[in-house]
Amino acid sequence: RVAFSDGHKGRPGASYPGDSAFGSYGGLTCHLLDALDRDNLFGEFRKRHRYATTGNRMFLNVSAVIPGVSCMMGDIIITDDDQISLSVEVEGSAAIERIDIFDRLDHVEVIRPWSLGASADRLRITCAGQH
Repeated sequence: RVAFSDGHKGRPGASYPGDSAFGSYGGLTCHLLDALDRDNLFGEFRKRHRYATTGNRMFLNVSAVIPGVSCMMGDIIITDDDQISLSVEVEGSAAIERIDIFDRLDHVEVIRPWSLGASADRLRITCAGQH
């Protein structure tokens, strides 16, 4: 799956309804490529080395090490090992509220870049139903 904006302005991620008029942006997809060429793009697309965002424009890099095997975001690894070393690097264009980690449909962990004791100093504003 990938994110997209269904518009005809020629500005990916900035088409109605996500043209930033309400502080919201349309979807964009990031492909993790070693080189910017057609063969590399389609090869990495088939390997699912990509992520999408509708909202915060972010950099995301997820990699894992299972004894003897290194993998990156999108790889499918089958193992009998019960341990995995997961590395998550996230840089957002706005404050990051939380990161949820799933193993298929199982919610494994929540990571917050701030302590729960500091939550009283935070204010969350959401907007819904824009036209």
